[in-house]
Amino acid sequence: MENILYLGPYREFSGMGNASRMYLKSLIQTGNNISIRPTYNIYKEYPEEFISDEILGLETNFSKKYHTVIQHCYPHQLCYNNKFEKHVGIIHLESQKYNSNVLQFLDIMDYVVVGSDTIKNTIQNKIKTKTLVIPEPIDLEKINSYEEKTKNNKTDKDKDKYFFYIIGDWILKKNIEKAVLCFIKLSSYYKNIELVIKTKSDLESSQNLRSFVEYDLSKIYNLSKGNVFKKPKILIGDTSLEALYYIHKNNDCLINISSGESFGYSVLEAMAFKNNIVTNKNTSMAEIVAKDCGLCANTETDMCLDNAQLFPIYNTNLQTWQRPILSSVYNQMEKAINETPSQKQQRQIAQEKNLQNYSIDTISNLFSQI
Repeated sequence: MENILYLGPYREFSGMGNASRMYLKSLIQTGNNISIRPTYNIYKEYPEEFISDEILGLETNFSKKYHTVIQHCYPHQLCYNNKFEKHVGIIHLESQKYNSNVLQFLDIMDYVVVGSDTIKNTIQNKIKTKTLVIPEPIDLEKINSYEEKTKNNKTDKDKDKYFFYIIGDWILKKNIEKAVLCFIKLSSYYKNIELVIKTKSDLESSQNLRSFVEYDLSKIYNLSKGNVFKKPKILIGDTSLEALYYIHKNNDCLINISSGESFGYSVLEAMAFKNNIVTNKNTSMAEIVAKDCGLCANTETDMCLDNAQLFPIYNTNLQTWQRPILSSVYNQMEKAINETPSQKQQRQIAQEKNLQNYSIDTISNLFSQI
């Protein structure tokens, strides 16, 4: 058994914060003696009552000597200290073609952990450090418990309609407006489809964000003048975990065609709820839906355009990412609408099998190999 010090954003209300909490669940199962301390990239706290006591209890754990330090952060935040025998960095990168101003920090680690082969292929031939793929785990027991608890609940969902849905911040890299444009065109031919968008912003209040969303959508509607089409339903603001589960449970097909994703956790959650998925080829998200677990739109490589940079050395125009091709997104969404009962059954069988690759136990075993 090793003494491990974990430094990460498990108290943060962000995608990386969620990854941190899930990784910790797997690290706890390794049986090592783990101490944790919080770090922050944004000063937005995840409600403490929703963080498990099993995780929070590790904050008071202390060892005189630590064998391993795990730093869960951005590359430029990594640092080396000879008090530790082993240095592990868990990093999140969203684009490609990084140069030395980012990669130099990875070479001070003994191991670098990334969430997908896509990210590994971006860096592994450019650094000396051993790169390991350890995907973000999902708590299947919690989701199964929610499903069981709500199986008899009444739902507002119309069974005669097909519901697309999007979960993501209202920022350029999420490509939400492109998905809306495809939906509007499809709704002219398929009268039974709907679109729900769950969005938020770390930069704007909910009231201000609603104004921005309505303005951006009005520009899309103007492109469709003369056509009869449906407008999406917009949900704005932070969402509890159970509310997020409700969205997954009461919709049919997640659209996540984001250009910048280090992993794509909403895709994994959608798969756990047996929903269909439309995402991008050549991305981390495509790895999650591999083996007939979802649909992938064609992409083209383009320079990054990011209006929500947390740190200025990432997602710059010196790097590239995958931009979805609009016609291909449209085609994949149409395929989802026309999925037959037999195709749906085969997809859900493939999804159930693939989910085991992301269970807490499976990821715990991967961490045990370090």
